[in-house]
Formats: sequence, C-alpha cells, structure tokens
Amino acid sequence: MQIGLIYIGDDKNLLEYARIFMKNLNERQFMATLVNTNTDHTIITNFLYLIFFVQTDKIFKKDYLIKLENFFRDAGIIRAKYASIFVTKGAFTDRKLLKYMKRIEKEGIILHDSATLFGKDHAEKTANNLEPIK
Repeated sequence: MQIGLIYIGDDKNLLEYARIFMKNLNERQFMATLVNTNTDHTIITNFLYLIFFVQTDKIFKKDYLIKLENFFRDAGIIRAKYASIFVTKGAFTDRKLLKYMKRIEKEGIILHDSATLFGKDHAEKTANNLEPIK
C-alpha cells in the first residue's frame, strides 16, 4: 500500500519523526513517501493512506492551519480515505490538533490515529504501533 507522509512546518524534530515513520513503514513492506510541503509539490493522488506531521504554532509565529488548508487546495484529487495526524508539543497543542483534525475531516478523510509526539523514542514506539487502514 502506498502511504504519503505529509510534513507541514519548520520543526526539524518533527521532520526527523516523519523520517522515523517512513523508515519503519518501509521496513514493514509499505511504500511510504515523505512529502515536505516546503520543498516538494508531489502529486498525492496515488497514496491510499496519509500521515500528516503538522507543526503546532509557537506564540506569535506562523499559523500552520493556513498551510494545511493551502495543501488541500493545491493537492487536487485525494484518493486516501483514511489518515493519521501527529504534532509536536507547542503552544495550545490540543486546540491546534483539534483544528487540524477538523480540517482533515472536512476533506472527507476519516482519521484513524492522532497523537502528540514527545520525543524520538515516543515517535519510534508510535510508528511501531501504527497499522495503516486500506
């Protein structure tokens, strides 16, 4: 199954967590591809499952909800019916995660899993426990 790991943000730790997920999924015979929205404009039509890594806002910094909305606007047709979303700890993490979840569900995608990642070890454990749904 082709899985798209969508990275939205500027946090190097979150990008590292996305790479941990990609490595773990590829080792388990999934075809995982990391899409960095800062540099890549990959068509996501082929992915059957999406995993979002969205940075939570810092106080008085960027609003990544707008970047998530821009991603969906530019993405075109999305075939994935299921997705997961992971964020890092930040200002008002729970509120932002809820907003991100609502925005993803607005696209007709069912959220399968969501979590706040607290470190590399936690990201590895979460990646091991993740079982993507077709």
